[in-house]
Amino acid sequence: MEERLRNQKYAGKQLEFCARIKNQIKRGCRVLIERPWSSDMWQYGHMAKVTRNMFKCRAGFNAYGLVDDSKTPSLKPTAIMVSHAHVQDLART
Repeated sequence: MEERLRNQKYAGKQLEFCARIKNQIKRGCRVLIERPWSSDMWQYGHMAKVTRNMFKCRAGFNAYGLVDDSKTPSLKPTAIMVSHAHVQDLART
């Protein structure tokens, strides 16, 4: 229970930090946020507001050295949120 509370507190701080990117976007900066595809973070209040106008791309990242029983590299479905439409093409590389 203690570990879970620590993790929740840490996650809350991460979300607060990420929510500050709204000001960066207003200034014209490019922003990229990477999290696991299945992360609950995308639905949290502050983050949902910030990412509402961003573009969500899907990528399959490889966890270094992680393979399945047949020695095939395991891909981790990853969401990449980008602030500008032209950056979406980067998810294909």
